[in-house]
Amino acid sequence: MMRKYFLALIAAAILAPQVGRCAVLQAVGFDCGHVTTCTIGSGQGWSATTANSTVVFLIAYGGGTISNATVGANSSTTADKNIAGGGGGNIAIFSVHGIAGGVTSVSVTLSATEWVCVIVAEESGLSTSANLDQANATAGAGGQITWNSGNVTTTQASEVAYGYAYYPASTTQTMTPDAGWSKLSGTGIDANGGVFETTDGLAIYGVRQVLSSTGTYANSGTAPNGQYTAGIATYKVASGGSCTHSGQAKNGSVSVPNGSTGSYWGKSGGWVTPDCSTVQYWSPAAGNFVVN
Repeated sequence: MMRKYFLALIAAAILAPQVGRCAVLQAVGFDCGHVTTCTIGSGQGWSATTANSTVVFLIAYGGGTISNATVGANSSTTADKNIAGGGGGNIAIFSVHGIAGGVTSVSVTLSATEWVCVIVAEESGLSTSANLDQANATAGAGGQITWNSGNVTTTQASEVAYGYAYYPASTTQTMTPDAGWSKLSGTGIDANGGVFETTDGLAIYGVRQVLSSTGTYANSGTAPNGQYTAGIATYKVASGGSCTHSGQAKNGSVSVPNGSTGSYWGKSGGWVTPDCSTVQYWSPAAGNFVVN
């Protein structure tokens, strides 16, 4: 009887989406035009932030340097990765972590007035300090139908990767990320996951992937003939502490794992000790296997 019960639970999990700790809380794209400071607020679709989340900025800009990326009282003055793009322009990934809740606008400030095109995403569940693990970027030559950021090798099993693809062109392009990557979506972001800078004819596209094991990864995909620049940055998922979801315990109770002890029914088909980060366990309340 117990075997049939757990087989039913596994079947239900296959049909249902996995519930995890990390999620995109919001994503907004904006063609800032020619500015020194680009501010994205409610008028551009940005909503109040959630406490302890991370905000990732994917930025294409004309020249000079980026002075800071700011979310409320928190800011970053150093890019996770910055590169001069093929065909003109510069591209950078910034992240601001451990932010306060209720911040209703974010901004990017440059050293001088330049064109700026931005995709900003708020991610939950990442470590609130020093969560950048790896980053890389590659500027491609012209006449290409693919993009590739170059490889990174992660040091933690549970991470989230963000990537961009940038190109100079007169119109938006159909971009197809490789397996595992998903296009970012949200206000101001087109169906290809991009934002087009209409005045100068440049675009930046954003993608995301949840990683569950250490390994070598690259942000890559296919597109029409062009000159592409691509980048990737990976961020560590928070670990430790009590989980969020209750689980089916071996002793027959339904309780919230503490992250270090106790046996719960796992997706592996046996009893496991959840670490509230990477180990999947059955949550009757969620109706699915979860990691936190």
